[in-house]
This record gives sequence, structure tokens and C-alpha cells, in this order.
Amino acid sequence: MRSGIRKATKRSFYWDLTQPTWSREKDLDTSLISMTWDRKNDKLYMMDDVSGKWNMHCVNPSTGKTEASAANAAEAPFWDLEYSQYFSTEDAPKITGVYNSYFLAPMDPMNLDTVSFNLRTYLDIAGTSALVAVTSLGYERIERYGEEYDAEHFVLLDDGGYVWNWWVYDDDGSYRSFMRLYASNLSQYEDFASHGGYRYCSLVAGEDGNLYLSAYNGETSTFYQMVGKPDASPYPCYEATPIGNIGSATGPVALYAVESRKQAESSHPVRDLTDAEPVEVTEIQTGTLAEARPSAYFTMARVAPSMDQAAAPMSDAVVEDGEQEITVVVTPRMHKAWIWRPTMA
Repeated sequence: MRSGIRKATKRSFYWDLTQPTWSREKDLDTSLISMTWDRKNDKLYMMDDVSGKWNMHCVNPSTGKTEASAANAAEAPFWDLEYSQYFSTEDAPKITGVYNSYFLAPMDPMNLDTVSFNLRTYLDIAGTSALVAVTSLGYERIERYGEEYDAEHFVLLDDGGYVWNWWVYDDDGSYRSFMRLYASNLSQYEDFASHGGYRYCSLVAGEDGNLYLSAYNGETSTFYQMVGKPDASPYPCYEATPIGNIGSATGPVALYAVESRKQAESSHPVRDLTDAEPVEVTEIQTGTLAEARPSAYFTMARVAPSMDQAAAPMSDAVVEDGEQEITVVVTPRMHKAWIWRPTMA
């Protein structure tokens, strides 16, 4: 099932889930703990694993070579990064990221600072401890108390499996945000533990409108498809299904793109967010966090679809007749590479 684990080598891979074989793309010349893809310029932004520095690198995916590097002024190891689809331009790309309780405000990937949203209060209320992954659903027009705003819809994942829908908008030169919280069944599969100080999770939005997650459990990275259930009773939620893993003892991977033969309809209606919680920006603190003192409470319920827990990591992909074809693009993190040749029925 596995062949080719090469230490001190970093590579990008491409996998069509209808095929039994991973396809190697390019060797990379930098280590990484997290990454994201600038779609407008076809560049990869990666944060390396040099402890205490966690520098940023702009990498050409066609060659695997670093084109520019920059210091990380935030001095925080962002566990997942995401390209900002709405706030970015071709000349001025922006990214976000998550670390501990912080969600980085959209900013220049080569000039990071500490401006962020701190969810410590809300995570404490939810009974969880940290954010582990982030992705973007793009532009949406939102309404708040009769006022309309152009916003970007981000999706955050915490270590309890909760999905945080965030709408970030620019208000006279500063970022503001509203949020809504949804449950998932991910806690049936993952505990999102820290491994050497990193969470090794990555979240992307697929062209089919679903979310896709890569989560590392210390032995393997498992891929999940997460389908939103807006009409679920008693509350809307996300239902996660494992769709494959990379095999054991191969190191974590960073998922940065999921392509599909079927694209979701593109529509951005005005969304009424009168029941969403407002959150202000703050500064990242990499030291010991002060005890949280919640100032706003909102109703939450731990709800999840009734599903059987997976007894063991999957050893091959789930691709049945009539299912949609999905392609997953991943990059191994840290200093390990892998080639997985699953046995298909």
C-alpha cells in the first residue's frame, strides 16, 4: 500500500480518487507546517518549521522553487493558512491563518503582523481550546441591523469539531467580523491533538460546494468530505465522512486544493446576519494566555448526525459507481514525502 518514504525531501502530489495511484508533481525546496494557494497568481505561500521563526515563503508550484522569503513578524506558527479570495488582488495577495485561539486578519503573506481575531472567549464557552484549520467560501453580501456589507465568508474548525462560519468585512480601514457556530461529527474520528506543538490540519472548499479536511493523528493524515446540513434537526450541522488516508508512518500532509467535475452554483445573495455574534480584532499573544473572562454568551448545542465511528483508518479510497469524481492536491509537511498506492477493489 505504501512505497517511497524519503526523509529530508518535500514534494507535492496529485491524486485523482478514481485512480489507484498518487501522481508526483514537484520537489519543494522548503519545509512547511502550513500552506495556501494564491489562485490569481498561481503561487504557494508556505510557513516553514524553523522553531521561533516560522518564516514565510512564496513558492512556484510549477518548479517547486522558492521565489521569495520573509520573516514572520507575528512570531506565531500558524497551523493552517488560507488565501483570501475577496480581499486579495493580483498585485496585492492576502492570506489568513489560525493559531491557538487566533484567526489572523487578512494581510500580506510576506509582511505578517499580529492583528487578529481572538476567539478565546467563544472557545471557552464552546468547551474547546483551539482553532485548527481555516478555509474561505469567497465573497458574500451580508446585512447587519439594516446595513449591508461586502464580506468574505471564512470557515474555521476547532479541536472539538465545531465549524465556525465567519463573515469578515472592511469598516473604514479596519476589519470587523460576525460569526455563527455549527456542530459536526468529526469528534467521532479525530481528537485534533497537538504533535510537537503543531495541529497539522488543513481545510479547503471544494468546487462541489463541500468542505474537505486533512487531519493528522500521529500516524497518518486522513481526508474527510464535510457536507453541510442546513435543514438538520434540531440544528444545522456538518456531516463528515472519511474518504481516504495516506497510510501510516508517512508524516502529515497539507491539503491545498480539491477539484471536482461538478461545480457548485455561484451565487451571493444578501445574507441576514442579525443573529450572528460580532467579534473585534485584537493582537496575537504567543505567550501564556490570560484567563478568559467571557463577556458575551450565545446558545450552543452539541449536536451531531447519528453515525457509526470508524473502527480504524481507511486503507483505500471510497469511490463507488455513480459517485462524483474528486481530485485532491496535497503537499507533505515537514521533512517526509510519500507515495501511496492503495489496493482498489
